[in-house]
Amino acid sequence: MTNTRFTEHIIAALAIAGIALTSGSAFAQDIKAPDSVAKAGKIVFCSDISGPPLGYFDENNQPIGSDIDLGKEIAKRLGVQAEFANTPFDGIIPALQAKHCDAILSQLFDKPARREVVDFVDYMYSSQALLVDKGNPKNIKTLDDLSGVKVAAENGK
Repeated sequence: MTNTRFTEHIIAALAIAGIALTSGSAFAQDIKAPDSVAKAGKIVFCSDISGPPLGYFDENNQPIGSDIDLGKEIAKRLGVQAEFANTPFDGIIPALQAKHCDAILSQLFDKPARREVVDFVDYMYSSQALLVDKGNPKNIKTLDDLSGVKVAAENGK
């Protein structure tokens, strides 16, 4: 099965999973897993499992979060098990290219340079946000207000 064909399967699975997850219905549709996934009995997702609420580890070191739930639902619709390969962000595309996983399910911004090497299925959109201490004691309202203030940021996404 070609990458484009597999992407079409994932798009369909995401759409169905999204309908099921948002509507709470038992809606189901047959989606055929690619031969390699069906033969393995599992779909392996490369995921950077370090960013709650999308993906993180619970107290029993089990992956949880919305990306994990989505991956499990996709696998269910494909008739296979979901497996998550915790992959550091900077290695996530190379891991897919090296066939360490079948798909990436992780917070990965869709950028033109990345589209040159992988196919994307955008399943969420995010934007910039600033989190401040309760009550916003430093009165931070814009990025300019951060001048001189100690901050923490995620890099590379």
